[in-house]
Amino acid sequence: MFFTQNNILYKMSSTLLIKREPLLLALIIFFTLLLLVSPGSIYLSVTSFPLKTMVAIITMMIITNSIEESKYLSRFSRKILARISDERKLAVFVVLFSAFLASFLTNDIALFVMIPLTIELQRSIKNDVEKLVIFEAIAVNVGSALTPIGNPQNLYLWSREKISFFQFMGQMLIPVVISFAVLIAFIIASFPRNKIELKEKEEFAERTVLFWISLFVLVSFIISLQFSLEYLAFLSVIILYIFINRSTFKKLDFALIFIFFFIFVDFGAVPNLIPTVSAGSPRLTFVVSALLSQGISNVPASVVMANLSPNLKEIAWGVNVGGNGLLIASLANLIAVRLYGKKRKIMVDFHKYSIPFFLLTLLVVLFFI
Repeated sequence: MFFTQNNILYKMSSTLLIKREPLLLALIIFFTLLLLVSPGSIYLSVTSFPLKTMVAIITMMIITNSIEESKYLSRFSRKILARISDERKLAVFVVLFSAFLASFLTNDIALFVMIPLTIELQRSIKNDVEKLVIFEAIAVNVGSALTPIGNPQNLYLWSREKISFFQFMGQMLIPVVISFAVLIAFIIASFPRNKIELKEKEEFAERTVLFWISLFVLVSFIISLQFSLEYLAFLSVIILYIFINRSTFKKLDFALIFIFFFIFVDFGAVPNLIPTVSAGSPRLTFVVSALLSQGISNVPASVVMANLSPNLKEIAWGVNVGGNGLLIASLANLIAVRLYGKKRKIMVDFHKYSIPFFLLTLLVVLFFI
């Protein structure tokens, strides 16, 4: 009887995992295969696990959950809508603001700020904002490519190149300008000048104190990242919200946390399976970097390619262009989809825009190498 009940529970949980979290299931299967084929690579990946990044992501999830719960963003979204009359203008504003934030706050943090605001916009208007979320993901990948601190792959490659902050920005200018031009063209083609239709104003019980405390905590946490105080900040945030807003922990997306865990471990093991060589023309390096990002995400791809080719500039171009395309190509893509909530539908729609954007950008940038 006991084994029968366990078997039923196992089947139910497996079915639920397949239906609700196919990506997580695929990552678990990939992890199992790597463990069987090359346990040493998994061991090396676990020992170099980016715990600080994981802690930062979880902390941001806690803080942004509280900002969203405060309902204060609804007031800010109304102020935006009072000045913007159509969908295209709204898209341009949101996309450019997302890209700007990503250049200096990293692409992940930019999304943790922008997606809750977009959700509040959706609550205020009848127009569908799902496309905005997709373009925000593309925009933060584009904007973060400009600076060495915009995303993890840039930070890694910048440390390998040993050039100045502004030299790195200078060498990234061509792919970023091209990507922005393509992005604007996609916005014009994808967003009609439909008038924004406001819903009847809903009265929310705004928790003003919670919002301002959370905003202060958010800014403080971003500053703490610059001084490598992630662990202290993480503990402080947990203790604070246990007292002022315990419900934020109930809304944590634990599936997303496990997805990130397995991405870091699985794809962190891949470079250990590839021997170090030095080969490849600049153009080939760029194309392979971009395409490899589609399969193993752009951060691991940058590590792999840095061991395969001395063309670090072309690697940086490739992995940043490669951040758009498939959902798995960038952690920012996953964050955008998960934070928005309507996972299955948006995952399909995401690729309708991201794959053509990736292919067009790839071809145009390739011309300039």
